[in-house]
Amino acid sequence: MSNTITNETLIDVFKPPEFEPYAIKPFKQAVIDGEWIGVVNIWLVREHNNRLEVLFQKRPDNSYFAAGLFDVAVGGHYVQGQYESGEHLLESKEELGITLDKKKTYKLDRRLVALINQNTGRERKLVCDIYLSILEPYDSKLNTPEDEVAGLMWIEVNDLIDLYDNANKEYTVKGFDNKGKSTEYLVSSSSFISNFDGYHQKTARLIKLWHDGHIKLEPFAKPTQPS
Repeated sequence: MSNTITNETLIDVFKPPEFEPYAIKPFKQAVIDGEWIGVVNIWLVREHNNRLEVLFQKRPDNSYFAAGLFDVAVGGHYVQGQYESGEHLLESKEELGITLDKKKTYKLDRRLVALINQNTGRERKLVCDIYLSILEPYDSKLNTPEDEVAGLMWIEVNDLIDLYDNANKEYTVKGFDNKGKSTEYLVSSSSFISNFDGYHQKTARLIKLWHDGHIKLEPFAKPTQPS
């Protein structure tokens, strides 16, 4: 996968109801045509002081999409032909400089997500393959490309759920900027990319169910059909 997606990058587009790749289009044209675009999100988690935490990134204030908002720490598009290759787990190496342990990386879910680009007002339809990876040990000296990541922070899963259950709730969380300097971030439900599916809240609940032993996940494998 490529770190940088341009308007002309050729990507796989997916067709319902099977949501398998059926064509290849330049990224911008796929969005304009209202195609379902394949993406992968990898939720990185750790146990810290008896707390289950998720790593998030803060997007740069000048980002074309979701400027200044928080997003999953590792994610990217399926560029031409890479859906079948299994190379999507390399995204963590490109974005953060880490290699995931496939024995601790699990297929969590597959969701259909609709977002609105705050700059263009155009809808973006995504087939999102979601993975969970346990990050141990965790080194704060991660590679964070300044043009793509403004900072990283750990958010406790229960706090993340609470933010959506209580609209006026805010938390201060610890993290660091893209130069590795420790800092704090104020987090509320409005800190995250808005979508029509409650994506962050629902995924946090799935992770909690897994952690509490209510669901069983299989190690890294090819994604399943949308839920």
